[in-house]
Amino acid sequence: MIRTIQQAFLVTLIATLFLGQPIKAEVTIEIKADLGKDETLRVFPTYASINSKNIVTAKIRAWAYEMEHHSHVRKAAISALKNLFGLSSIVLDEKIFALRVQYFLVDNERNKTVTVFHRNNELKKGDTDASGQVVLDIQWANTLKQPKHPLWIKTKVTPSPPAHETSSNEDVIQLIPAQGRSVISDIDDTIKLTGALSKSELLERTFGKPFEEVAEMSDLYRKLANEQGASFHYVSSSPWQLQPEIQSFLTTKKFPLGSFHLKSFRLKDSHVLNMFSDPVPYKTEIIESILSDLPCRDFFLIGDSGEKDPEIYADIAKRFPNRISAIFIRLVPTHKMDDPRFKAVFSGIEKTKWQLFEKASALQI
Repeated sequence: MIRTIQQAFLVTLIATLFLGQPIKAEVTIEIKADLGKDETLRVFPTYASINSKNIVTAKIRAWAYEMEHHSHVRKAAISALKNLFGLSSIVLDEKIFALRVQYFLVDNERNKTVTVFHRNNELKKGDTDASGQVVLDIQWANTLKQPKHPLWIKTKVTPSPPAHETSSNEDVIQLIPAQGRSVISDIDDTIKLTGALSKSELLERTFGKPFEEVAEMSDLYRKLANEQGASFHYVSSSPWQLQPEIQSFLTTKKFPLGSFHLKSFRLKDSHVLNMFSDPVPYKTEIIESILSDLPCRDFFLIGDSGEKDPEIYADIAKRFPNRISAIFIRLVPTHKMDDPRFKAVFSGIEKTKWQLFEKASALQI
């Protein structure tokens, strides 16, 4: 009995100390780019999976850019963006606005070669596109034991970001065990208050106010990480230019870090309000890809009622019934539990598999 108690205590201690924090695997991946002195390479957090042949697969998304350092040019560009975003008549925190739009003002570096190495062996190389980004699918033979919990692969990015950058290029590839639980989560109005139903509130909360957590959501996500060893995949229609600030928000509020799956957006190609449009095919394709890459894991889908999360998640659950353990939908203000929409959307799905909630603490998990 004493030994059993000691073992249980040890498991709890390990979970408390490590599962909520990055655990590192001693496999070095190096990502290099041929950049100039003032140019930066940002690698977005992603995940790696292991197949039945013990091959590790990952999709690397890297972004090469140069920040605008000339104060007069930067000031004029910020003012122009404020007009473009329709925020001229709104009282904003100017420091916050400047911080949020800084990655919309960068010079995207096109035709920069990014190369990925594993133990000095070249895995893949590719050139950045007009947005300064490149996506590289890489594989290598697994040299680790099958992990029991998600862990971060030791990664080195060259050149390293300058001191003034908020980029963290250390925790960028999370190795996901073949079996276990994963959480696919929306961001806006699911874990971060956005007010997507109101265009003015959406723009104000996105660009002019401190990011505010949806109450109790970080507690819920830490619980899922610590008690169930869950991995996290943040799938959102927010643009990649906001990823650095979103990641900073997650870190500050102590959400578990996970992979990011955001939307490509260029101001010169689209109207600003298209930045936050929530196209069903976009999210559906990403979720299907994650399910395919992690074929033996089961999933929680967490979103909100503001746009199309219920419809997207219900469709996925109907087509992959054995992969989706639960769907949790946060009700945004003005939406009600008894709205006929939800009964229609989740028709054909076991009632035990989906829950609507206003507070995360009310969920039955």
